[in-house]
Amino acid sequence: MRGCRARPDPAAARRLHLDFVVDDLDEAEAHLCSMSARLAEVQPGGDRFRVLIDPAGHPFCLATSQAASTPSGQVREVDRSRQGA
Repeated sequence: MRGCRARPDPAAARRLHLDFVVDDLDEAEAHLCSMSARLAEVQPGGDRFRVLIDPAGHPFCLATSQAASTPSGQVREVDRSRQGA
């Protein structure tokens, strides 16, 4: 695939880093922490996004739509009409 790189160590576990767009960072953080996620010690995004750690130790990010952007400056929205199809 174009733009993909091989992992440095083929024996390492395969992992994905997930970024979630949310309307309210504080509300989403509180909700996820109530479900066993925890706030990461290092927060490089300031008020733009938050890094959390899931119960298995995998990091993921929460960002507002203003903070989440692709190189083209557009946020790809989920087509909710296709959910459950």
